[in-house]
This record gives sequence, structure tokens and C-alpha cells, in this order.
Amino acid sequence: MVGGLFTVLRVAASVRHPQLFPDSETYNWLNFIGGQPRLWTVPLAYSLLPTAALREALQMALGVVAWGALARAVARSIESRLVGLIAVGLVLLLGLTPQIAVWDADMLSESIMVSLTVLLVAIGLELGRGPSLRTLATALTVGTLWVFARQENVLLYLPLLPVLIALAFWRLRLRAALIVSAVLLLVGGWASYSVLIGQSAPPANSVSVFNAGDLAVGRIVSNPAMRRYFQRDGMPVRLVTAAARLPQQDRAAASLVRNPRFRRWAATRFRGALASWLAGHPVQTLVAPFGSLLSAVALVPFDDGTPRAVLPTWVTGLVWTTDQRDTLTGLLLAAGLLGGCAALRRRPTHLAVLLILGAATCGATIVTFDLSTQDYARLFIPIGLALRLTLLLACALAADRLVASGGAPRGVTASVRPEDRQVVRSGA
Repeated sequence: MVGGLFTVLRVAASVRHPQLFPDSETYNWLNFIGGQPRLWTVPLAYSLLPTAALREALQMALGVVAWGALARAVARSIESRLVGLIAVGLVLLLGLTPQIAVWDADMLSESIMVSLTVLLVAIGLELGRGPSLRTLATALTVGTLWVFARQENVLLYLPLLPVLIALAFWRLRLRAALIVSAVLLLVGGWASYSVLIGQSAPPANSVSVFNAGDLAVGRIVSNPAMRRYFQRDGMPVRLVTAAARLPQQDRAAASLVRNPRFRRWAATRFRGALASWLAGHPVQTLVAPFGSLLSAVALVPFDDGTPRAVLPTWVTGLVWTTDQRDTLTGLLLAAGLLGGCAALRRRPTHLAVLLILGAATCGATIVTFDLSTQDYARLFIPIGLALRLTLLLACALAADRLVASGGAPRGVTASVRPEDRQVVRSGA
């Protein structure tokens, strides 16, 4: 009944005329080794369906499945029935907020990206209860799709790769750990090639060239140190300065991209120059992004009008507030509850899920801020979601430890099928 009600409300919140944007066409071009502007997850999904209406239906269906899976995983991970009911209700409420549901009708990567993130968290909780062959296979499949959903995800995945391999050897038998590690390394190599080499030439680098123009007029030209650095690397500063005088940043970037001289520099020199600048200024690269985090995750990302509200604002505001002070309070509370979970001996694997989610949130903040200068309301949606999921799960797991009776959490034994027991390390 709860699942049916959530499905009806989610469809009611999401369904509208499909929204097309200037970037939407780039998701129609499919190439598995980076030969197009977008990596292949979203183009693959769109290639299976010929119309925008069917693609919207797919994104809504994926959202329903993802949030349903997360709610089920949360319920199965919590021993206290009362805490479990409250946690499941809040999880499903988060899936109904306008900030999440609005993307189902947009022909961009946000809807699929959010759904894959939610599915990964759900799978992580299930793995925390006891890994099985089916869960491991699902995790590797969904994880691969997530990595190739956005270029930024590749930059997050590569630093996390050693951690994931260490977790595999910690939780699995040697043979299973070796197989999983091999798959993880294969995905890392594939993704690295797609981003670093496969997207370095036209038409694949068209998005990179536009981002170069966007960063040039939005950040580089207004920072004297950056302007001098990029000028030494060949950036046509006079062209950028003239374009920056235009009233709208997106039009300024577009005017630069149309200029052959700037386009040639952006296609051949920009990525190397930006990487060199970021590596040479670690404080600005790693610390400055968090100065924009609270304001960015509190923005309301509705460029084409407010979406249909199926619940009162004060209800959805319980899980997605636009008040920066509330966001900061939530972050501090999440940090305290993480420590509380550890002190109360919450399952180490569940703590690992929360810590990885927190690390990915921090990494996404750095990557998103350093590589973009506008449209934070849209680009920070996955980050805002990850922050709220971290807080919600930390609250639920800490509360469960405080009120639960002794003994193993409900359903641990049932979560591992007899034919899958060989995957789990003895005594896990």
C-alpha cells in the first residue's frame, strides 16, 4: 500500500510535458569509448526509446524503483520497527520533494543520475547486511552505469577505487574479492580512457570547449592571478575580456566558443592549463568550494517554473529546506551521529556506506565547483541529495542503536541465501 501510494504521488509530482534544453540533443549521441560529448549511460537509455514522452516515463519508473529499493533497504537495516517506519517515511518523502521529482520530465542527466545514486546507497545498505552473488552483481552493474552517467563521476570514482578494493578484500573471500577488484579496475581504466582520451577531439570535446568559455568569462578573467596564468598559457585575454562585458554569462561563453581562435585554444590547451592551475593552488582548489556548498545546496533549481506540489511545502521542508542555517545544523548533526553510531558499535559496513557517501559528497563539491561557474542550482542537486541522505541515514542508524533490544538486527540471517554463503568471508 505504501509503495502504491508513493508511486501515485511520484508520478503526479513528475509528469508534465517533456522539457527540452540546448544540451538535450547531446544525449542522443551514443559512443561507448568517449567519442561523443556525453558518456554513454544516459545516451544508452535514450537510444532505447524513440520519443521524449517515453524517456520521461522511463525516468519516472526508474525513480520509483530506486526510492522503493532504498526504503526497503533502510527498513531491512533497522531493528526497531518504530525507527524503521519513521526512516522509511522520511526516505520516501525525500523522493517526493519538488527538488528531486522535477527532473523526471527534463531531457538531461539529472533524473537518471539521482536515481542511480539512490540505488547505489540502497545496494550499499544491503551489502552491509551480508553480500550475496546477486547483490554483488547488481552493485557492479549499477555502479558502472553511475560512473558513466557524468564526467564528474569518473573523477570521483578513481580516488575511491582503492577504498572499494580494500572493502572487497575485507568482506569477501579471496576469489570473490579478486574478481570484484578486477571488474572495478576494468571500469576505472575504461572510464579514464573515455574522459582523458576519448573526449579530447571533436565532436566529443564540444562540452569541454563551452565549459572553457564559461570558466573564462565567469571566473578566470575576474581573478588577476588566474588571468595572468592562463594568458601565459595562450588564452586570448582580450577576447575573453570583451566577451565578459556581455550582460549574460551563457551568451558571453557562447560568443567565445564561436570565435575560432578561442575555440582552438580551448580544444588543445585549456584542460592542461586548468589541471596545472588546480594542482598548483591546493588551498583554493580543495577549500574554496566548500564556501559555496551551503548556498548551492539550498538553491531552488526551477528554471522553467515551479513543479507541481503534491504535498504541502511545510511537509517537504522537513527533508529539503532552503535555509542555509538549517543545512549547516544538519551537517553538524550528521557528523555527531556518525560518531555516535561508531561509539554504539553500529555495523562497520553500514558506517562504511555513510563514510563513502560523505567522502563522495565532499569530492563532488570540489569537482563541481572547480569545473563550473554557473547553474549551481542544477549541478549541485546530487550533492544536496547526498548530504540529506547522509543525515537521514545517520539519524536512523543512531536512533536504532539507542532503542533496539539486544541481539542481531532483524533479517541478517535471511539476507544471505544458502547458495551464496560461499561469497561471504567466514564469520561475517
